[in-house]
Amino acid sequence: MGTVIAVYSTTFSRWFPAYIMGVQPGGPQGPEASDTELLTVQFFTEGEPYQKTVYRFSEELTLFGAHTAGELPPSFQPGSPSLWKYASPDLMW
Repeated sequence: MGTVIAVYSTTFSRWFPAYIMGVQPGGPQGPEASDTELLTVQFFTEGEPYQKTVYRFSEELTLFGAHTAGELPPSFQPGSPSLWKYASPDLMW
């Protein structure tokens, strides 16, 4: 948890950087179990937090930076798990 991704908000009609806040099993266990997992994500707009729960492979989720280049979520710190592979946020795009 705490991984940064991008989420699409139909309410605001745009993509936002978001944190994964939780993962819930969504159905029977087995090879396709991850297809039904639900992710709860939190994003911010105008300083206000919003949460959304979507299926793990929803088209409303994508890689951090895919639609949000240059945007970082509030309190995002270099060295967090999402940046371990990168020297700086700029390299993530």
